[in-house]
Amino acid sequence: MSVGKLNNRRKPWYFSVRYTDDEGNTKQKKKEGFATRREALEAERAFISEQENKQSYKRTFKDDVKEYIAYCQCNKKLKVSTLETKHNMIEKHILPYFGDMLTANITKVDVLSWQRTLIQDEEEYSKTFLHSVHSQLSAIFNYLCKYKDLPRNPASECGAMGQKKVDEMEFWTVDEFNEFIQVVDDMMFRTIFYVLFFSGMRVGELLALTKDDIDFAGNTISISKTFNRVGGKDIITSPKTRKSKRVIDMHPTIMKILQDYVDALYELRDNDRLFATTKSGIAKRKAAYCKKSGIKQIRTHDLRHSHVAMLINLGVRIEVISARLGHEKVSTTWDIYGHLYPNSQQEAVAKMDSCIKI
Repeated sequence: MSVGKLNNRRKPWYFSVRYTDDEGNTKQKKKEGFATRREALEAERAFISEQENKQSYKRTFKDDVKEYIAYCQCNKKLKVSTLETKHNMIEKHILPYFGDMLTANITKVDVLSWQRTLIQDEEEYSKTFLHSVHSQLSAIFNYLCKYKDLPRNPASECGAMGQKKVDEMEFWTVDEFNEFIQVVDDMMFRTIFYVLFFSGMRVGELLALTKDDIDFAGNTISISKTFNRVGGKDIITSPKTRKSKRVIDMHPTIMKILQDYVDALYELRDNDRLFATTKSGIAKRKAAYCKKSGIKQIRTHDLRHSHVAMLINLGVRIEVISARLGHEKVSTTWDIYGHLYPNSQQEAVAKMDSCIKI
């Protein structure tokens, strides 16, 4: 261990220290840029303390997460729905990447790399979701710092991703979709866009569909799972929430399009995914077709919003829409899409005409 001073520097002090890494190798750490000797000594002590804590902290992230979830379950202030959301977020988007790592070895560089896997294509997830999932990761590290003596929170160090508040919703009208679909010349992607626009299902739900999920006789599609690609791995899990497991009634014309596509697939097994692509694959094709058709760019997830806007325009009740989307509560649907009912107050007043007698 040593602290030294360099000449001709505005902040001349540095520290240099040898330490043993997690694999038993001897390494040297040197850091410059301290204004005073005291600052360099404090930084040196902090670094040594961090390395000592790392050596004593040998639990895997997935083991620590088990303790964190148990802690949350004992918190009576958390609603069951909140616990379920936490669990789903951790299982699908956090554990696949960090689960087997030693928690103390996770750095802000690892967190930044994880962030890139989620935001490599901005259409993969909404900005508010990205903000939420990062907040969840940071909450796990905060718990471990407070109760398990983890030296630091790397998620907090590297900063959040996404944004907290929702942007103004984007969607296509039926006319815009019809113009867009005219230029889609690939059978698989044409089928994908038709199904997404006229079902309102999530992209991950569509990508998880197998032959067994389709009832061509009854014109229905069963949603029982979802597909994600995390850290380069393809993962099939349960849907987003309990009510996400549902059966969606489909228009016969859309089912005929889907039937023609399935019939064209060669040696399709019952458990094979119908659509052999990814969210980013769909997004890239959609962007190209938008450019070709001249229709405004929207995210793939916005096709779900477009479906809702179409149903609202057709006068479909919010309760029906909520069940179709697989929302836990009608209030969730109203919170997201209530602004698409701009004339509801005027309509209510207009309908009072027949009731008022003077």
